[in-house]
Amino acid sequence: MNTKAKRVFLTFCLSISLIFSTVVGSYAYTNILAFGDSLSDNGIYQGYPGGMPGNSNPNDVYGFYRFSNGPVWVEYLAQNLGVPLFDMAYGGATTSMDNPYAYTKTGNAAYQTTTGLQWQVATYSGTFNTISDNTLITVWAGANDMFNARNPLTAAQNIALAVQNLITLGGDSFLIPNLTISNPWVAAFDPALAAAVAGLRLANPGVDFYELNMNAFVRTGIDNPTGNWIANSCANTNNAPGCMNGVFLSWDGIHPTTEIHAQIAAYAATNVPEPASIIFLISGLAGLVGIRRRMK
Repeated sequence: MNTKAKRVFLTFCLSISLIFSTVVGSYAYTNILAFGDSLSDNGIYQGYPGGMPGNSNPNDVYGFYRFSNGPVWVEYLAQNLGVPLFDMAYGGATTSMDNPYAYTKTGNAAYQTTTGLQWQVATYSGTFNTISDNTLITVWAGANDMFNARNPLTAAQNIALAVQNLITLGGDSFLIPNLTISNPWVAAFDPALAAAVAGLRLANPGVDFYELNMNAFVRTGIDNPTGNWIANSCANTNNAPGCMNGVFLSWDGIHPTTEIHAQIAAYAATNVPEPASIIFLISGLAGLVGIRRRMK
């Protein structure tokens, strides 16, 4: 290899290295921060009484428990992306401050002003103050507003408010699912949420918003795609023989089974950009091979 060829080769290697390091810093997620309701609740740290197996973050003292027969979608998504999860979601949470489900179940008046989406964001803000770089933030809420017959347009606006407050803390990558249209409430909510996200995108040009359209989600391998787990198998008993025979859509008639959560996570992973460093690395290696061949 002559001197000129060596210079070209070294320059190319340096360029690839610079591109690679820049891309890694810009696009590779380092963790997931989740907000929402029972669809995202993974319970508290497994080391505490009543903790959920698999919740290995000792700072994660938020949430009630899994409303499924195993991990929920954000847990699977974190596994798919190879990053840790911090989960603020609470089962029963509305898009406002309150949690009617928890209040009705316990009679504790505190839930009239706590554990809702706005409370989750405010609590995170007051406790941690900032969101680290390269955090993928998931916000999935709205179903409990529907169950409590609240205004769907207000629910969409509440989600936008929560996201904007998270942007103020430094959040710059958001994954926001809508709801599967099954009634007039959701038919009004989904377009309102899309409009709210469009407004956020205009107001925050440096922030990435990934909308997860659950109406395009296709379930596969489901033996019972219409009935619920209780009616066709067992009543929320994870190890009962009937629970292990086949893949069911619902755990309790409302919430997905963990098999469905895993499929949702796989679907979500295709809607956020993969770390582009891999693409640049492959193309860089191919370029190096080409240069070496030409130099021979």
